[in-house]
Amino acid sequence: MVSDGFRDLLRKAQAGDETAAERLLTIVRQHLAQSAQKYADFGQAMESTSDLVQEASLRVWQRLDQFRGGESDEECLAMFLAWSVQIVNRLGLNAKRDRATQRRSPAR
Repeated sequence: MVSDGFRDLLRKAQAGDETAAERLLTIVRQHLAQSAQKYADFGQAMESTSDLVQEASLRVWQRLDQFRGGESDEECLAMFLAWSVQIVNRLGLNAKRDRATQRRSPAR
């Protein structure tokens, strides 16, 4: 993955440039997918992984203004990947917890 110009791309995306935001999400998508695989529901592995990546991409996009990058392109890219994977992990743990939770049914 090439980090040249990543900080500029990030700044443009944070300023509202949709093309830059799409490019940014394209860069990070593979890492999101790799992280999402460990949270997949085995009965629907492809669908659940895809859904998790989609939800994480949305959250990254929505919270783009909250990310503060590093000093260099390389450091900024590494921090951005870690930040976005952290979002996947949190969403994945929430989904896993929700699948495991027994649904309460009213007493009859």
